[in-house]
Amino acid sequence: MGDVAMLPHALRALKEAYPEVKVTVATKSLFHPFFEGVDVDFLDIETRRTHRGIRGAIRFAREAAELKIDAVADMHNVLRSKMVRAALHLRGIPVSVIHKGRIEKYMRLGRGSEGVKPLKHTVIRYCDVFRRLGFDFPDPRPAEKRPRPNPMGEKQGIWIGFAPFSAQPGKTYPEKLSAEAVRLLSGRFDRVFVHSGGGEEAEFARRMEALYPNVTALYGKIKLGDEMNLISNLDCVVSMDSLVMHLASLMAT
Repeated sequence: MGDVAMLPHALRALKEAYPEVKVTVATKSLFHPFFEGVDVDFLDIETRRTHRGIRGAIRFAREAAELKIDAVADMHNVLRSKMVRAALHLRGIPVSVIHKGRIEKYMRLGRGSEGVKPLKHTVIRYCDVFRRLGFDFPDPRPAEKRPRPNPMGEKQGIWIGFAPFSAQPGKTYPEKLSAEAVRLLSGRFDRVFVHSGGGEEAEFARRMEALYPNVTALYGKIKLGDEMNLISNLDCVVSMDSLVMHLASLMAT
């Protein structure tokens, strides 16, 4: 989800330079809120049903071809997207693929910081995919803050979001330290919202909510679009490398 949440930055830069270009984003309907405010259409993919497996990928490619698309920008470069783009390429449609820089990242492991150049950001890699299709445009600017409705009611005081979890265990903040962070945040700020997934993450958030009256566990209470609106109204988000971090970037928080 985090990779998808970074794509709107690149699309916004592309559309600012080429407003006449029609862009159709192939993604799950769940992710539509990420692209709010960006002039794009959607081609929904159902990986667990209609578009499952090889036959599903071929079916999806056929649906994409029916849109009379002029080019394909593969921002994922995984098995499913490889099958789809291959089927479209056989129809004579130009294809551009993201270079994820896996070798560069692997070579960086275990090295110190001295004399090492920063790795290219994923958003810039997305832009490069479009550039290889012939579109010339500058790198994206940071998202601009826009007023959004607050799903948690009128805001009073300072509100903080806390997202200690990540899809990768190595990027997740330790539970004891997370609990201490919530204690400190709740003692200093007016409201603290704990972002989490389900299971053990949600259980941790509920425990924190039970301990501190100004802490709210968000899981199961609001949908993705409302969570984005809430993040837009927060004063700060304390996050690990996770979806919430990318949502905060989208919301200019």
